[in-house]
Amino acid sequence: MMNNNGLYIKEFEARGENVSTSKLTFQKGCNVVLGKSDTGKTTLYSIIEFVLGKGSIDLTLPPEGDGYTDFLLEIHTYDERVYTLRRSINSMSVYVSPCLLSEYDGQHKETEYSCQGSSNISLSDFLLSISNVPTIYSKSSERKNPTKISYPAIRHLCMIDETRVAAKDKSPLVYNSVPNQQWVEKNLIAYLMTGVDDSEFRPNEDPKDKKSRINGKIEYLTQTLKEAELKLESLGDVRYISLTDDSFIDVYRKKLSEVASEEEALYNKREQILEEVRIYETEKKKLLHLISRLNNLKSDYEDEMSRLQFINAGNSLVSQLKDVDCPLCGSTIAHHMIANISSSEYAEAIRNEYNEIYFKHQDLNVLISEKEKEIESISANIEEYYAKIHIVDMSISSLHPNIEELKEILSRAEVNLSKKFMHAELEEDIKTKKQLINKLQEDLKEIKSDNKEQRRDISPEFLSLIQENLVLWNFIDKDTEVNFDYRKFDILIGERHRSSYGKGNRSITFTAVMIALLDYCYNQERAFSRLLIIDSPLCTKYGDKIVAEDKVALGTIDAFAKYCDTKEWNFQFIVIDNKFTEKIDINDLTNINFIDLESQGGLFVHN
Repeated sequence: MMNNNGLYIKEFEARGENVSTSKLTFQKGCNVVLGKSDTGKTTLYSIIEFVLGKGSIDLTLPPEGDGYTDFLLEIHTYDERVYTLRRSINSMSVYVSPCLLSEYDGQHKETEYSCQGSSNISLSDFLLSISNVPTIYSKSSERKNPTKISYPAIRHLCMIDETRVAAKDKSPLVYNSVPNQQWVEKNLIAYLMTGVDDSEFRPNEDPKDKKSRINGKIEYLTQTLKEAELKLESLGDVRYISLTDDSFIDVYRKKLSEVASEEEALYNKREQILEEVRIYETEKKKLLHLISRLNNLKSDYEDEMSRLQFINAGNSLVSQLKDVDCPLCGSTIAHHMIANISSSEYAEAIRNEYNEIYFKHQDLNVLISEKEKEIESISANIEEYYAKIHIVDMSISSLHPNIEELKEILSRAEVNLSKKFMHAELEEDIKTKKQLINKLQEDLKEIKSDNKEQRRDISPEFLSLIQENLVLWNFIDKDTEVNFDYRKFDILIGERHRSSYGKGNRSITFTAVMIALLDYCYNQERAFSRLLIIDSPLCTKYGDKIVAEDKVALGTIDAFAKYCDTKEWNFQFIVIDNKFTEKIDINDLTNINFIDLESQGGLFVHN
């Protein structure tokens, strides 16, 4: 899926001995790096290009960059892989570690990649691989075999410096001035438009042989096209078929409804039984608590009865005492002196109290016995209700739709869906074959006319995206068409060449083309780039030096700013400029990540 292709920059760091680490953080969508002249904006662009493999060690830093020797980028792929890239000044190698930049300490396992394309372990191959860009072949002339596209060709399309963005005689889609390289870049654009590269190209092929080869392919494709069309016709009308067959859904919904109703009734019954169980268990708990208290009282009665029995026994023993001499004074203690201590009334009172407690103890035994019988009855009821709950649970667990009645419908749905998928595959196959046949027929015309002109594959949808951007930015009205001039390999706005505009307007239109290119590739699910960096696309629109012919619709800059804030970005867009709005407060642009180099003292901050 396109969503998993490409990469974006998350963190940037510049490091060196005896200097403070300079760090910037980017987001997936739109990022704007602001700052006046000499704050390091263009230097930042050059460093990013350097780390992404620019094949030169010529990286010139401003005086405030003295001491910085290592430059690091944390890049993320859209399928959640993370890498830290490090390149040192005056080095032709980039070292890659599979870790976050915050975790990078120089001790992680690193793989060295060369910035020279001739190397067996090249950074170009690595960046193309993690971006999921397939092998793309492009011819450099009619007489040479096509060559593989390297990452620099893609980097030239997604990293635009301030000189190129406003150049008068440069197409946004062509970087080089060398004719052979221009062929490569133009054919890369043709691939991005169509998905067809130059892998089938045969240099110096005899026109008759080439014509015969192409006619053979057309004949084969035409035959297989007819077979596919006949298969498609045999499937009949499949428009009525959907992934949610109504007849199946209706029957299944009815069965589910019946089961749901029965299940709901059983759950209600279960809840009613449980409620009865809760009542009985509550009553049982109360009775157990009561019996516990009654047993405690019974124990108290028994203790009191034992005490009274003890007192009564003591009183009986006193009556049996004889006269004795006191061991202390030697005087005689007469029996009648002690016996008079307890009277017959006292003995009677003890017996009465004992009898009263005894009868209470007997009544308590009867009450406890009755309550224990009540508990036995309640326990029996609880067991009976739990047996009923078990029966209900068994009924609930046995509930399921009777799918026997649905087998025929399922079978029919399977056949219909199979036809639906086959129909879609055949339609896509027929469309692809027709496109290939049309392409081969165009190739035949070129042979007949001996026309050496390159492919004319610029998509109307791509031009429509450019036009839509310029309308949204108040640069043109909606009735102004955007077309393509293959001779200049650049767009026409109305009837006017883009290059004929003034410097500021060329910057705006250049930006519109590049944003449209990345959007087009994303819409076509064509792996290419999901990173676009443009240095100074707007700054030439400011100041008093704009000539009369460079006048632009009122509010173009602010319209561009609002566009950047509200657009749903399918790629990372990094704008490097000294100003971004005219009348809009950038604090109102909440979906843009602003990085103000001026406020933090420039790109390089020394200790």
